[in-house]
Amino acid sequence: MVRVGIAMLALLGLAACAGGPTASVPPAPRPLATAVSPDQDFLNRAATGTGNEIALGELGQQRGYSASVRAFGAHIAAEHMRAHASLIALARRLGLAPTETTADLSGLAALAGPEFDRQFIADQVKNQRDALALFNSAAQTGLDPRLRHFAREWIGALRRDLARAENIAAGIGALALR
Repeated sequence: MVRVGIAMLALLGLAACAGGPTASVPPAPRPLATAVSPDQDFLNRAATGTGNEIALGELGQQRGYSASVRAFGAHIAAEHMRAHASLIALARRLGLAPTETTADLSGLAALAGPEFDRQFIADQVKNQRDALALFNSAAQTGLDPRLRHFAREWIGALRRDLARAENIAAGIGALALR
């Protein structure tokens, strides 16, 4: 047992020597991770959310089976288009550029009829809850007062949209999907 341990140490030592002198080769520099400020994080997430809600609203308006889903989709698309334009204008005034990511809507777009409506509204309930939490947080803890003000301005609309989505969801049986 002791011989095996000594042999392993000897092999490890030889392997280290075989690699050549390591002290003369500097380690490759690692890029430093840039910390994102809370305001930039809010801008990124809000721009992503409003941009995706525009696309989702348009999809709901086009593909909705029931009139209430089509009307809600149209409302969401129009309202989030206003919010998105206002957010981008504010970001420019602050000298910031939001980084947006686009949601993959192919799964939802593949649905039709009442199944589309249920999934669309279940997603809307979740999205509106998430947005409300994001905007509440920014309104309370945002660093820039202009961003806090923007977030506070939209909280009422998000609450109304959440209540409307929950009412539609209850009417079409989408609450169980959340």
